[in-house]
Amino acid sequence: AAGTWHVDDGSQLVFEQSFQQVYGSFQLDNISVAVDGGRLRGRDLRFTVNNTVYNANIQGDRMSGTAQGREPRAFSARRVSN
Repeated sequence: AAGTWHVDDGSQLVFEQSFQQVYGSFQLDNISVAVDGGRLRGRDLRFTVNNTVYNANIQGDRMSGTAQGREPRAFSARRVSN
């Protein structure tokens, strides 16, 4: 999960990983917010950004899943660097 990911909405996720723990930042329009509670189990990743819970499945350099905030929505991202 470690690396820089470009999200389909134009934002960016920067993850670091230590075993199953994932931490880093969510960046959009020069604003950076911490990623909380990042946990990787196999290919399944769960993390929270600003009270929105993301559940994703990682397949190589692609990630897709749901973001559960005020309204649930689908999201996807592509890893651009490790």
